[in-house]
Amino acid sequence: MKMNKYKLSELAKNLKLSNSQVIECIEKYTGETKKTVSALDVDEVSIVLEHFTQNNQVESFDAYFADNVKPVSEKDKKPKPAKKA
Repeated sequence: MKMNKYKLSELAKNLKLSNSQVIECIEKYTGETKKTVSALDVDEVSIVLEHFTQNNQVESFDAYFADNVKPVSEKDKKPKPAKKA
């Protein structure tokens, strides 16, 4: 069985969190203090994802999509010509 490990600093970066927020979360649920360069196992990653998902819920994604979706322009709709070989 292959075990996946995730670097704490990479997880924090991907979730747009500080390293200390991730460290505090893991310490709260496991009692274990991690360092920024620590490798997290799948269970620890799950703890972090569950914690921040539960604590950052939104009622509606309407505002998120309104701010983050770019309208497609007519220029982008046209198919691009095939490259000549």
